[in-house]
Amino acid sequence: MDAGVTRTGEVFPLLLVTADDQYESLLRAMFHGTSLVTHRVSSYSEALQFLLDHRLSVVLAEAGLPAGSWKDLIACASGLPE
Repeated sequence: MDAGVTRTGEVFPLLLVTADDQYESLLRAMFHGTSLVTHRVSSYSEALQFLLDHRLSVVLAEAGLPAGSWKDLIACASGLPE
């Protein structure tokens, strides 16, 4: 069995917040064969909307985002309903 793939076939969504295509390609390659399913948005506001619409536990974000930072994203996300 591949590392990270659960026996039940359960997948875990991951949100990647970046405008960099190369960063996305690198992370997709790193997570290939695992149970992580990567979704990508390119801005702080898109990330907030995605988090409102989808339930997930893992967010990877660039330090500086258009119109916000990863710290701002965490602060807003912590107030979202589970």
